[in-house]
Amino acid sequence: MTSALVSTVTGLARAMQILGLSLLAGAAPVSAQTASPVPGEEHCVVNVAADDVLNLREGRGTSARVLTGKRYGSCGIIVTDPCQGSWCRVDDGHYQG
Repeated sequence: MTSALVSTVTGLARAMQILGLSLLAGAAPVSAQTASPVPGEEHCVVNVAADDVLNLREGRGTSARVLTGKRYGSCGIIVTDPCQGSWCRVDDGHYQG
């Protein structure tokens, strides 16, 4: 399994309830959200345009390699640990970190 760290990004905000999870289509992480995702709960991707994806990355930061992209409505994404800032470790059944 490969590591995947996620972050909330402008325009993708709160995708998974945060999973505004980057997660990242080239934008910088934002921290305007107030609620934090609860570790152990399943999340779904929201607030992502139909022609865009939420990027799950190998590490923190927009320079980290993209492991996979999740489309709007994709579910089954589990936050595995408490988030650090706008970045969260997740497990989507294929990638984890």
